[in-house]
Amino acid sequence: SGSTLTWGTETTVISGTISQNSVCFDSTGNKVIFMYEDGTGTYYTKAIVGEISGSSISFPGISYNVWANQNNTSYAVAYDSTNDRIVFAARVWSNYYGTAKVASLSGTALTFGTAVVFESATTDQIGMGFDSTAGQVLIAYRQLFGSPYPGTGVVGTVSSGTTTITFGGATVFNNADSQLMQVTHDPTANKNLIAYYDSTTTYSYGVVATISGTSVSFGTPVISSNSVAAASNQDRLPVVYNAEIKKPVFVYQESASPYNLKYTIGTITGTAIAFSDHTLIGPYAKRFPTAVYDPATKQMITAFRQDSPDVGNSYVFNQAYDVTNLTSTNLLGIASDAISDTAT
Repeated sequence: SGSTLTWGTETTVISGTISQNSVCFDSTGNKVIFMYEDGTGTYYTKAIVGEISGSSISFPGISYNVWANQNNTSYAVAYDSTNDRIVFAARVWSNYYGTAKVASLSGTALTFGTAVVFESATTDQIGMGFDSTAGQVLIAYRQLFGSPYPGTGVVGTVSSGTTTITFGGATVFNNADSQLMQVTHDPTANKNLIAYYDSTTTYSYGVVATISGTSVSFGTPVISSNSVAAASNQDRLPVVYNAEIKKPVFVYQESASPYNLKYTIGTITGTAIAFSDHTLIGPYAKRFPTAVYDPATKQMITAFRQDSPDVGNSYVFNQAYDVTNLTSTNLLGIASDAISDTAT
């Protein structure tokens, strides 16, 4: 309401220890898909469907084993609106391979297809986004076979009407240790953005990804943290497309006191990205930040764990932008040629 954010009553998802949460919204079924690691004994990767009513959320269905393997630890979930399917990706503990699985949703019931490997070697730091223009998912991850653990991307295509997914070839976007991958789509530029942390430089970066067929190519990574070291210890580097300003917004936290949480706006030209001035959202340590664009109020929201005390907190924050009411017919100007005062 305005720039004030109020919260409904919190609801228990699972009665027990969980971790490594990932969430997506199914806009066709109007449901939330909540993916997590079960810490009550099995440590399986699971998913459960949530329903929103007013300012309340409930989880009336059962919890599904996405992977009946322990300690998968790195995963993501995204909604494919082109095919009305939910795509899960994880590093599966049995062999550490990067693996994906597709599910269809009916009510609060999930039906899963067969798991498909997208990287036949050790992976982690998985992030995933959906390209609504191409109708495909882009998975970003770190290769953990052979230093320097490069950041890598791969395109997944869900077959229409099925729970089958296929992958193109993998492409490296950063030949250094890449972590905390987050992915979003920019429909205005028809590009995808990957935000990540480079442990060699200790900076956060943004890189433009272009999908063509089943392949992905990348522009040159650019520092998004203003050449200031970014916090990395299990934190996130959200990147969100703001439909009002028609540009991606990158969020990061500085690693030194007072641990400012900041954002910067990316401008895409071809396969290149440039960043605006860096704007303070709030000071002090804010762990595990996430961000979202609210189309109803045309504002950005970030939620995080605020340290000292360790409580959940949030900000509403806005980006300045220009608007015009100029059209091809309402401009009053000077004629370029001599015209009679009786002419049309």
